[in-house]
Amino acid sequence: PEKKPNPGMILKLIDKYNLNPGETVMIGDMWKDIMAAKSAGIKSVFVKNSHSDLKNSIPDFKINNLSELINIIK
Repeated sequence: PEKKPNPGMILKLIDKYNLNPGETVMIGDMWKDIMAAKSAGIKSVFVKNSHSDLKNSIPDFKINNLSELINIIK
């Protein structure tokens, strides 16, 4: 199987479930999650925690915990 940051896994899910990439969001705590989302053409949300790592990736949104996600997906 393809591993992140390769977007293959995300693209397969978008196709399998007939998702609209413009309405699809990847939530993650590592740079690989953010880069995979960017490569797949979807929005990314970075969740900060004690082991999270952004490296040089730039997420669309940053949150401190999942309860903040509701403000993004409205």
